[in-house]
Amino acid sequence: AVDRAVRPRFSDSVTNPKNTRNNHSERGASHAPASADARIAANFKAIELAKQLVENGEEATPEQMQVLRRYSGWGGLGKVFNESANYTQNGVQHWNEPTPENKRLRELIGEHAYRQAAMSGNSAYYTPTYIIDTLWDIARQMGFEGGNILEGSAGIGSILQQMPADISERSDIHAIEIDETSGTILSLLYPDAKVDIQGFEKTRIPNGSVDLAITNVPFVTGLNVEDTTGDKDLSRKFRNIHDFCIAKNVRKLREGGIGIFITSNGTLDNSRKLILSGPSE
Repeated sequence: AVDRAVRPRFSDSVTNPKNTRNNHSERGASHAPASADARIAANFKAIELAKQLVENGEEATPEQMQVLRRYSGWGGLGKVFNESANYTQNGVQHWNEPTPENKRLRELIGEHAYRQAAMSGNSAYYTPTYIIDTLWDIARQMGFEGGNILEGSAGIGSILQQMPADISERSDIHAIEIDETSGTILSLLYPDAKVDIQGFEKTRIPNGSVDLAITNVPFVTGLNVEDTTGDKDLSRKFRNIHDFCIAKNVRKLREGGIGIFITSNGTLDNSRKLILSGPSE
């Protein structure tokens, strides 16, 4: 529901614009390589740079952000997780050994983050740019000009980077990402945002505090989570993680707030239950 009467209005000029240090991309721009091998190489470079920046306590420069934002997750890159394969390298045949890519990934991120990455291999597909631009078109057409923005499944911030500049400079951003590697890159790309690297079900967000919830909700077949922050009733009511995430997002919206989600027809079939989980409950 949208109530333009209660939405804050903004003047055209902003004296102290927000998010000036955050990564930003022009409309329609895409940064991740297309081929699998190029994506793997770009991912490794981004992880190496992120580790360096974190270890040195440094902020990413605009040039370094260009490297970080080429990270595209591990969806569709199954060969990276091939832990026992036959392959030839430098003319030498290797039998029943992890591939070089697998060895390198384990060395770069450690076993815990590696297991997270392996679990995401079938689900971590980042949102195409043209879809993201459409999400922001919808937000603008619904009258959103700025406010408290929640991105509950942020990845490295692909949705946030396409945010129109005039909305960004008027907004406070809360971004959440469960994957340790993606979350670390997210925090480096958006130093002016509040970033939580943990599950949405473990993140406490006051009810009625969000002006815009915008996200591509996670899809993991058969995965149920238990909320530990006061919204346990929602995680029990909505067994599919994507429906739970939408229900929790809706509950956090203030009166007149906007929720924009990428989801499935299964969610649309449950739309009445999701509406009833909103701020009035």
